[in-house]
Amino acid sequence: MTLVSTRARYLPRLSPRTCRLAAVPLLLALVTACGESTTPSEGGTGAAGGAGSGGSGGSAGASEVLATTESSIGPVAAEIGEEDTVCIFKRMNNPAGFVRNIRGHLTDGSHHMIVYVSGETEEQLEPQHCGGFSGIFNLDGGIPGLDSVDIPVFIAQQHEAQVNLPHDPETGKPLGFRVEENQMVRIELHWFNTTPKAQQVTGTVEFDIAGEDEDVIESSFAFWGSTAIDIAPHSQFTTPVLFQRALTDTKGFAVTTHQHQLGTDMKIWKADGTTVGDDQLLVESTDWAEPPLKILDPPAYFDVGEGLAYQCTWDNTTDKQVGFGEGFGDEMCFLWMYYYPSNGFDLCMHFNAGSQSGVCNHLTR
Repeated sequence: MTLVSTRARYLPRLSPRTCRLAAVPLLLALVTACGESTTPSEGGTGAAGGAGSGGSGGSAGASEVLATTESSIGPVAAEIGEEDTVCIFKRMNNPAGFVRNIRGHLTDGSHHMIVYVSGETEEQLEPQHCGGFSGIFNLDGGIPGLDSVDIPVFIAQQHEAQVNLPHDPETGKPLGFRVEENQMVRIELHWFNTTPKAQQVTGTVEFDIAGEDEDVIESSFAFWGSTAIDIAPHSQFTTPVLFQRALTDTKGFAVTTHQHQLGTDMKIWKADGTTVGDDQLLVESTDWAEPPLKILDPPAYFDVGEGLAYQCTWDNTTDKQVGFGEGFGDEMCFLWMYYYPSNGFDLCMHFNAGSQSGVCNHLTR
């Protein structure tokens, strides 16, 4: 099997609930080398976990046999103070099955790496410039998410990052992301060299894959956030509490935050609206550079009308007005969550600072 890293374009992918057509131009306006190895392994960790300040791990069943595949993007020459986002597409040499564990490694000079399963048919092995989060925000035409060909399955924000998909506590069945035989993948590498010397930046990803005949519950990925960011020079700015409904009768098992260098705090609550309390808080991250992946044990069950509320705070110490954007000098307010059973990639965005409800690739919620 082959593990691949891919740099992505900055595009959203929507799942089969419907977006308002009026939201499409807003979504479209958002964006203004490899080595392989395959190693079979038994067991592995069976609980979701994050690197560093992330979550905990657990043992998989002794009978679970996983095949490990690995690949890399880069090295990419990064001069001092330079920044770029690059992507590759590569076809894996794997059997069909379910990804049970994912590990990522980033060298100095990197910011984050996103790994997607892709519907592209042709490889692009040389890293090419692409916008940040471009595989999530589909700007190639059609409705973002619904018509996207790339679906994110992993985002590494630390030098060492890991997600070990757990077992469902009710049924005992393992969770996993489905991959087809010889799956095409895309890896997006956003690098920004803040070190005192030039770097050769590399991102590496590993998948542990269970066979197609295993009784696995298919899981997926939710990516929610706001583009309504406007921070005056030398001032602080906090969004209102924003809310998105989750897919009914699903469970979230891991969640994390994403801001850039001016971010000072991001909170996420399990809620049924924008009124939240301390007892509902799931995550609070004050570390924009290496936010923890919070493991939800037990998983958060979403009944009708329930979802996640979130809020971002920044401290603009610069002399310029700062808004939403993909560059390191711009800002972001995103969360992503692993959930099951899968109903597709769940993308929701807030575009209007005056509204606490957003637009989703599913029905507006």
